[in-house]
Amino acid sequence: MPARRWIAAYSNFVRNISATYDPPPEIFLTISHCTTGNASMKYCADTRAAYESMKAEGIKNVHFLDITQNGTGAWWSLGAAGGGCDSHPSFLAHALMGKIAAPKVKEAMRWKTDDTLGSWRASN
Repeated sequence: MPARRWIAAYSNFVRNISATYDPPPEIFLTISHCTTGNASMKYCADTRAAYESMKAEGIKNVHFLDITQNGTGAWWSLGAAGGGCDSHPSFLAHALMGKIAAPKVKEAMRWKTDDTLGSWRASN
């Protein structure tokens, strides 16, 4: 699908979700490193372009999270332990990406607690 059509469809999808709920949910457009080569670069670029298009339209409840190797540097710091099978991150890389994403999600959600797991940790 050409990028402009994909961006329009993605934006329409987010607008529909936002219009369905009151208040509109916070939506995180997240890119990760589970594809390689040109597909990965196109997916990342198109997702960022969709995010920027939505922000320009005034959609306020959309956020962009880049948890790729290049976006966070997370996996590089783990060396060989950062890579799982078939270009997927290992459990160590997932933990590090979560640690990087958590403050951004916390800020967007306006969470006040220092514990991003909140009551889940206490009850499980």
